Amino acid sequence: MPKFFTEFFNNSITGDDARHIEKSLRMKPKDRLTVCDSAGVDHLCEIRCFSDGAVLLDEISKAPCAAEPDISVTLYQCLLKGDKFGEVIKHSVELGVTKIVPVLSAYCVSRPSPNEYGKKTARYNKIALEAAKQCGRGIIPKVSEPADISQVPADTLMFYECGGSPLKKILPSVIRDFCAEGRQSGRAVNDGRCLDGTAAPCSARLGSNEDAAEENRAEEYSADDKSKKYKGGFLSILTGSEGGFSLAEADMFKYKATLGKRILRAETAPIAALSAIMLLTGNLE
Repeated sequence: MPKFFTEFFNNSITGDDARHIEKSLRMKPKDRLTVCDSAGVDHLCEIRCFSDGAVLLDEISKAPCAAEPDISVTLYQCLLKGDKFGEVIKHSVELGVTKIVPVLSAYCVSRPSPNEYGKKTARYNKIALEAAKQCGRGIIPKVSEPADISQVPADTLMFYECGGSPLKKILPSVIRDFCAEGRQSGRAVNDGRCLDGTAAPCSARLGSNEDAAEENRAEEYSADDKSKKYKGGFLSILTGSEGGFSLAEADMFKYKATLGKRILRAETAPIAALSAIMLLTGNLE
């Protein structure tokens, strides 16, 4: 069933989507489609009529989008050569990423000028929109303006080519503790940070070797735990460019994880990381 996004649901679709529905899809009154309000709610609608370039709708039902994961993941991705970054955006959106931040690091080969990146940002957000439509997401993940690696929060989990802690040993316990501590503190959390500007509790203790008890509990992780819902959990992750990270950059981040002993391409690493996180949290079942 065709799916369309709108900022606010008001029983109508206008603009390019309306023309696409009428001219390309050749839909007719009584045909059904889904409209998402970009806040995670899907509205099942029936076309009432076409009027002055708009598609007027009758709502049949609405429900939370079942395709949205129970955790929020922000991907900090170092800039890549050619069209690789667009592919990372497309597949990351399909896997459930919430936000993507392009990052400029020491070994990035791609270094677009501000004018060039203005055009790229619009294109990247269009890629995210099309991917969200294709896979049935309940939000449109935003691709932001690029940031220098020094602007990435220090508690972000770095996937480091020179080693780190195995992801599955610590991830389940960290997300459970993060959700519990967030509820106990009573602080609202947005994008992995508390709204008062402080770091969210346990937002990226992934990969830490400092707390052996965390890893011991994680060893008891069973298949049944995967079905648990981690609503309210926030994670931010960082993956590198073709040249990886410098030692100075690696020292900027306290938490590091590994994706195994194989050498992954720069465009493969973020997809592998997101897939592993979603699988371990029950969001690929």
